[in-house]
Amino acid sequence: MINFDKPQIWFTNGPATSTDEVLAKCIKAGATAVRTCFSYKTPDVHVARAHQVQTVAASCGSPVAVIADLQGEKCRLGSFGSLDALAVKEGENFWLTSGDTDTSTSPIRVPLQDARFISKFEIDDVIVEGDGGLLLRVTSTSANHIVVQPLMDGILHPGRGIVVQNERHRPSAFTEKDRADLDAVLASQAFDAIALSFVGDQSDITHVREHMDRVGRHLPIVAKIETALGVKNIREIARATDMVMVARGDLAITMPWIDLYASTRTIAKACSQEQKPWILATQIAEGLERFTFPTRAEICDLAHWIEQGAAGAMVSYETAFGPKPVEAISFMRAT
Repeated sequence: MINFDKPQIWFTNGPATSTDEVLAKCIKAGATAVRTCFSYKTPDVHVARAHQVQTVAASCGSPVAVIADLQGEKCRLGSFGSLDALAVKEGENFWLTSGDTDTSTSPIRVPLQDARFISKFEIDDVIVEGDGGLLLRVTSTSANHIVVQPLMDGILHPGRGIVVQNERHRPSAFTEKDRADLDAVLASQAFDAIALSFVGDQSDITHVREHMDRVGRHLPIVAKIETALGVKNIREIARATDMVMVARGDLAITMPWIDLYASTRTIAKACSQEQKPWILATQIAEGLERFTFPTRAEICDLAHWIEQGAAGAMVSYETAFGPKPVEAISFMRAT
């Protein structure tokens, strides 16, 4: 179980923290929970990682919680064939299509992994690729493709997620993949909580609890707030869930970035009113990739939100792929 009597320091497991040695250093540095991201790899891999974390934590004499982060509905670009990336130019239309890649003709055709998303786009929608590296405007739609116009020069990457930047955007929080992943999580008895992506209202929490009722095993739910709809309904979400995560990665690209601070304050206030713990996530200490300590902005950011009532924070890139995972956790503990 997650012990909220002490500040929470969560980190994301990944290639940078895959060995027993690094995991032990992270745990000894003060980590209280480890997140495994079901957006990648198979459930068997995550169950094995959960058991690994438990074994290493036991050897350190410092038990940590293991959190299964379910993917939710994610729209991703498909394969580009032999290309690892594709340059696009501002104002030069190309297609997002249900078909195959074709970069030899004009307009260029780029596939989506799941063709069902084609019908969800509307003219003038602004699409954000990745973490905001490229913005695309939808100029026309059809049954098997949409035409998009880059709003800047940029690079497309196969497998990257794309989202629509408006309040209508509501990915499903509990897909068939999530159901299968949750079944594996519950059967393994290796996890202490689940994180639910793209929570839009309390019904998302209810559906997951009902599924766990049918399985006959329950875990606490961390509701990840990543859309404007989630912010709008945060009071009812906080009331229904066990804890909340301000997942600033998607939250900052599914709404105008200028609204991120006010949205975080809204979430913090609702959690306080409902007496539910909340966790701050995304870009906590990414300055460590370039510098010997986090940036001044990161230092002030984390300290501010802890003062505003955050139960703790979670790092993602910093420990999944970053060069200094142990230092990231040490910074959080010091703050």
